[in-house]
Amino acid sequence: MENGENIINLVAKKLSGEATAAELHELQSWIQHDAGNMQEYEQLVTIWEEMDNVLPLKDFDTNAAWEKLHADINGISETKHLIKPFIFTPRFRSRIAIAAAATALLLVGLFLWNRTDPQWKTLTAEKSNQLISLPDNSKILLRKGSSITYPAVFKPGERTVALTGEAFFNVHRDEQQPFVITTTHSKIKVLGTSFLVVTKAAIDKIVVVSGKVSVTDIEKSSNQVTLIAGQKVILKDQTFLQTPVSDSNDIAWRNGVLDFKDAPLKKVLEDVADYYEVRLGFSNKHNSAIEDIRLTVRFQQQSLAQVLEEIRLTTGLATKNEDNKTVFYQK
Repeated sequence: MENGENIINLVAKKLSGEATAAELHELQSWIQHDAGNMQEYEQLVTIWEEMDNVLPLKDFDTNAAWEKLHADINGISETKHLIKPFIFTPRFRSRIAIAAAATALLLVGLFLWNRTDPQWKTLTAEKSNQLISLPDNSKILLRKGSSITYPAVFKPGERTVALTGEAFFNVHRDEQQPFVITTTHSKIKVLGTSFLVVTKAAIDKIVVVSGKVSVTDIEKSSNQVTLIAGQKVILKDQTFLQTPVSDSNDIAWRNGVLDFKDAPLKKVLEDVADYYEVRLGFSNKHNSAIEDIRLTVRFQQQSLAQVLEEIRLTTGLATKNEDNKTVFYQK
């Protein structure tokens, strides 16, 4: 259980609002390091949400809990010599709550981190459009650098996978066994449909092509939205922004096509930058009006150099390198 206790305490501090910026960064880095870590984090969050029912603060004997923990771990029935009595004053109540929750999380975490299941697999795409067939015959297209964790055989009742990065799902319909995707920020639940999931450090984005998708904030289960075909949502800072799908560029990496109809130049550059994984923008001294230049153009599996040249010719703008990115400006 490498750093297991430390991670569990970080989770407890984050969910209680006691974590520092450095601790939040450490926890986020751990979550994103391995797709499997997201599943462990989700389970710990679920335990925390049930904590009021399990460990009501007014009745909770912290010393007794710690004594029981030591007894359980060390196999010692008499622990009165291990823990010295201590009187907790009101100003310590917040920290007692954290300790109490962390104790319960630790007991479960000891199980989670020591669990080794050779039937679970993690695959990281070495190229875009890497196809994965799951045990239920669902298909996943992974974008380059993205990872999926899934079991060799789905257990009855629910089909669960974990995603880091970006993937397009075509889920085999099974009304008796919902399909669930966990990310750093959300839980996505479907019966059978096709949709895109993008999970990054700050946001999750879900774009539905067919069927219906339920998206739940992993840190607040009551925060939930339902999407149908032609809708997308962005989850950021526990807030959902739901909008209609205006173009197919969100899945351009899947089909190699970027299509713009009377789109502002700012959006064109954002989508082109995302597709080619480069940095594009405007010069520091540019006239803000050029961001709203409208373009109707279609790029299909063209090189970045060809795309930038076509934008220059269409807009009459020039490009240069500035702050390690390609920027557009008026000559």
